[in-house]
Amino acid sequence: MKNLIRWNPLDYNNIRVVREISNNSTGTSVAGYANFPGSHGSPIDGIAFEFSAVGNTFVDNSVLVHEMGHYLGLYHTFQGGCANNDCLTDGDHVCDTPPDQSTDAVPCGLSINSCNTDTDSGFATHQDDMVQNFMDYNTPACINQITQGQKDRMLFFVNNDKSSLLNLSACSSLCEDEIIVDISLSTLFPEINETVSVNNNTTNAVAYSWFLNGDFYSDQAEPNFNFSDPGIRYTTDRKYYCRAIKKKKTQKMSFEPFSTKLLANNFLMRYLKSLSA
Repeated sequence: MKNLIRWNPLDYNNIRVVREISNNSTGTSVAGYANFPGSHGSPIDGIAFEFSAVGNTFVDNSVLVHEMGHYLGLYHTFQGGCANNDCLTDGDHVCDTPPDQSTDAVPCGLSINSCNTDTDSGFATHQDDMVQNFMDYNTPACINQITQGQKDRMLFFVNNDKSSLLNLSACSSLCEDEIIVDISLSTLFPEINETVSVNNNTTNAVAYSWFLNGDFYSDQAEPNFNFSDPGIRYTTDRKYYCRAIKKKKTQKMSFEPFSTKLLANNFLMRYLKSLSA
């Protein structure tokens, strides 16, 4: 299934929403799954979950949050059962989630403690199982928590195993320095065959593209316009370019701050009128 469509997993987290992962009628239903950071960049990397686990509320989307946790290196809170000699290497490898060996759903507001090893490592007193944690198997309506230790573990993998995700230029600002447009025309009311020049004091732009009535006209910073026909409305669109440096590679990106008729905003040649009565 993952071979049908895939964006580069070194740059993107491929999230696939499918009709069914396993045969729900057999009682072995799987709502979703994800691959751990060790699979980063491989053909199997990414997340898949059933469309029935997609909703409009925070609770409805708890499956995606759970699978995102796996994608970023989190285990289930009940991983490894009650073993807790070293909270960094036993269980879920997180020290602020107590040991847990239960996968049973617990009604919201109730608590259980399925292990008596809480104080072996990480905690000074015995703790209830963290049944409200996104990495538990509890009822979605009761789940609402990610701990600081889990956040730290995810950030570790983002900055290490999955660091290539941070280098994608699409996640960066288009321009490090804001482009400040400052353009004026020599006249707004040219006579026939009169040259209209552009005075361009724009800052932080490195290239320009001028379009006249939708057609490319010039890439000069200060082009000249000359019109021989009267009674025609001309519009000019401008594209300004800035330069962003990523991975020591220069990339040129473009955007249009505005594309309007200069008649409306003092950047457009007005109707050219014949002076011959």
